[in-house]
Formats: sequence, C-alpha cells, structure tokens
Amino acid sequence: MPSDWPAARRLSAGDIALSTHIAGDGPLVVLLHGFPDIALTWQRLLPALVAAGFRVAAPDLRGYGNSDCPRDVRDYAIDRLIGDLDGLLDTLSTDTAVFVGHDWGALLLWQYALQRAERIERLVTLNVPFYPRPSSDPLKGLRRFFGDTHYVVDFNNSAAADTVFAADPKHFLQAMYRRLPITRADFESRTGGRPAPFSMLHELAKNALPGEDLLSEAALAARVTAFRRTGFTPAINWYRNWTRNWVLTERVAQRITTPTLFVEAVDDVLIDPTHVQAMRRSIDNLDIWSLADCGHWPHLEHPAAVNKKIVRWLTATD
Repeated sequence: MPSDWPAARRLSAGDIALSTHIAGDGPLVVLLHGFPDIALTWQRLLPALVAAGFRVAAPDLRGYGNSDCPRDVRDYAIDRLIGDLDGLLDTLSTDTAVFVGHDWGALLLWQYALQRAERIERLVTLNVPFYPRPSSDPLKGLRRFFGDTHYVVDFNNSAAADTVFAADPKHFLQAMYRRLPITRADFESRTGGRPAPFSMLHELAKNALPGEDLLSEAALAARVTAFRRTGFTPAINWYRNWTRNWVLTERVAQRITTPTLFVEAVDDVLIDPTHVQAMRRSIDNLDIWSLADCGHWPHLEHPAAVNKKIVRWLTATD
C-alpha cells in the first residue's frame, strides 16, 4: 500500500459496516468508488485533499472489499445504498459532507443529491452524468435498444458474468483497467457516433487487450485480493436493481440544487456527450470540466490534473 494511504476502520453505516480509510482534519469529504473497484482507487486524491485541509473518508462500498456483503439482491437497492451514506455520516458525527463519486459512486450520489440535498455541501462526479428518471423501465429500454449483449442487460439475464469474472479476477480487472482502448474520434468513425452495446464478457474474451495497463502490479494485486474475498456477485447485484430502483424513485423530483462539478472524460465512449450537456436542464449550479485524452478512469489516468481541479473547485471562495 502507498505510505500515505491510511489503514481501514470498520464503521457502522446503519445495518452494515463499511471498511473506511480516514485521514486529515477539517471539513469532511467522502469518496465513493465505482465498479469494479475499491476505495484504493482514491490513493492519489485522498492525500491531496488532506494536504488541502480536509478530513477525508474513503469507504469500500456495500458488497466490496472488506465491507459487509449482504446476500439478498434487494440489499443493493438504492434505498439501502442511500441509507449507508446516512449511516456513515451519522457515525462520523456530521450532518453534512462534500461528496466525490466515480462511475457507480456517481450514480449513487446523483440519487443522494435528489433525496438528501440537505446532507451534501458540494458534489463532484466523474464520468457518469445525471440521467433524469425515464417514464418507462430503463432495463427494458436497454434491452430493446442494445439487445442482450449490453453488460447491464447481461448482468440481469443470468449469473454467467459472476462465474466468469471470478474464475480469473486478475485477467478481468486487467481488461477493465485500460488507458484509452479507443478514442472518441476512432469510436465515432467506426460507429457513426451511434452508441454501441458494451459487453464485459466479450472484452474479457479478447486475447490481446487494447490500450495500456493502467494499474501498477501492487494496485492490481490489491484489487484481485479484494474480489477473491467477495467474488463479483455483490458488486453486480447493484446492477440487478436497475428496475427496482426505477420503481423506488417514482416520486422523487428530478432537480438537483447542490453546487456540482462534473468531470467529463472526452474519450469515455460509453458516455454520450449530449447527455453531459443535457444536465444543465436539471442541475441549478453546474460546472462541467472536460478532460481531453482521457477514458473511463480520469483520477487514475490524469491524477495530478484531476486532483488540482477538484481541490481548487472545493476551496474557491467566489
């Protein structure tokens, strides 16, 4: 582990315990990772925030790392995940915090901002924009538009991914942690800009992985160890609540009032740029920072630039 990476503490988060890395003094910043990841993803941002005068907490989220992994799929629905954040803040004896989230961490924080605005001081999300709740079941929409090969649809169709990923977690994680496997320009020239289904099982089957390895051997080994402990089912169960979450949020107003910074990775081809700009219709106070030459992992691909931007944005006085 990096020398400035704090040891984990198991903290109560309502009905479960979250393994949480905490360091620093000052206003609290909570860092939420995505899939397939653990709290260690923030190993460069956490010390930068501590140096800037913040107290920082980076948990392994429910079902990940050394945190509790409930068995029931319903235990990963959005109401439980929101309850985890409420419980974590309560345990840390604070009413509010700044939140930073990437990937699924961002998706969770968009819902937290809708339903718990009073608990968020400021919000930073990476890569995944805010999507207003659709009028029909989003899982059916993905299946209709992309077919069964789209990874979210596939995760809901069977447990095949759970088994395949767990059979060789190192290979799966190497396949996911790539730097620029394809640029936005190449993607648009091949597809005409039309979104294409992304199959994690298909990517895993490739003999030669595109792009460059993004993780050091030590960082990769830490993730392999974590997923060998939990398997991939708890993390995939977050996706298996796609329809349930849509039902649970039926009466949630779709407007965000929290001051928000969105980090747009230009070459993350899973994200439609038009959806990034469309957020301005739903978020009252939004800054969008576009990061060129960057794929799905901006805080790992360009840590110095991302750290500098987030710290400056959080400490700005105007």
